[in-house]
Amino acid sequence: MPASEPRALAVRGIQLALNAACSAVLFGARSPGGALAVIAGSAPTIATTAVLAGRVSKTAGLLLVPSLAWTTSAAGLNPRVWQLNE
Repeated sequence: MPASEPRALAVRGIQLALNAACSAVLFGARSPGGALAVIAGSAPTIATTAVLAGRVSKTAGLLLVPSLAWTTSAAGLNPRVWQLNE
């Protein structure tokens, strides 16, 4: 097992937890501001996961690019959702 594999899996777990938290905060708690805070932690976590996974498998790292793109897009939309719901 490459040394970076356990780290990649650990960061991936954090990323998945943040992903679930974002939906829970935005839709469950109806808190766009709280969701923005979660997204702010998600994007760098996804990028870190992609880098670490890419060290294990280039394909694995590249497969996380759409997730990073979507999260970045959601981060851009979230402030407007927040504004419209005040």
